[in-house]
Amino acid sequence: LIYLVANKVDNIENRVITTQEGIDLAANLESRYQVKIEYFETSAKENVNVDEMVTKMVKACLAAEMARRAEEETNGST
Repeated sequence: LIYLVANKVDNIENRVITTQEGIDLAANLESRYQVKIEYFETSAKENVNVDEMVTKMVKACLAAEMARRAEEETNGST
């Protein structure tokens, strides 16, 4: 899982890509590299989607670690 994050979305006058372009880029990269890519738009200044993004990332890391440990237990590894 990869996160593609657009920051400073509060700075509308200097925006370089649209939301749709970000979504499309994530989809294109996902298809090209065969890996799940999630697109987030954030603003640290306005606290937009920062907590949500970090929470989602931490949950994904914890789930991956739990799956790794379960696989180790299944295979008898330490």
